[in-house]
Amino acid sequence: MSQLLEANNLVDARVRITVTPGSGISALERGALPLTAMTAVPLGTKPSSVSLCTVEWVRNERSPLAGLKSTSWGENASILRFARSNGFDNAILFDSTGRLSECTTSNLYLVIDQQIVTPTLDSGCLPGIIREVLLEKGIATERDLFPSDLAQATAVFITSSITGVVPVHRVDKLQFAEDSQQTAAANDVIENLSAS
Repeated sequence: MSQLLEANNLVDARVRITVTPGSGISALERGALPLTAMTAVPLGTKPSSVSLCTVEWVRNERSPLAGLKSTSWGENASILRFARSNGFDNAILFDSTGRLSECTTSNLYLVIDQQIVTPTLDSGCLPGIIREVLLEKGIATERDLFPSDLAQATAVFITSSITGVVPVHRVDKLQFAEDSQQTAAANDVIENLSAS
């Protein structure tokens, strides 16, 4: 990894290690040996807040790939392009039963009655690293969340291992506070872990 960073003159970078089952006789078969690839790109600037839209497309919580991070980004890329072409930074996906699931590249959290809640894994969302930390530390809890919960929320934020905790200032036409105590508390936990 250090050779990759050095060869590309990168210090603060996002490194992705991809392991595939290798090349088999057909694209659906495993090869004798796995293939590993490593890429690195500059980390970029963390946004101060983002806007989200809701979309009609669903995260299939019953898919064999639900909850897995895979190299199949076609669906997420299409949805992200749709969101950005409509003036939003990202999109919220629902599962097939209408529950909130996640965004295309991040986990989703709502602050309801002063509590941070995030969709359950049953919704098909990824078990993100930061999500797991916030749950383990008791900062957030899981529950089924529905579109009507967005109207009850006083704050919304998203997380990913690349950006950390990012406040949401708008979902569709709903406006949210970017500086809630709960969002700040979640951010402090993650930044303290990063510093240690």
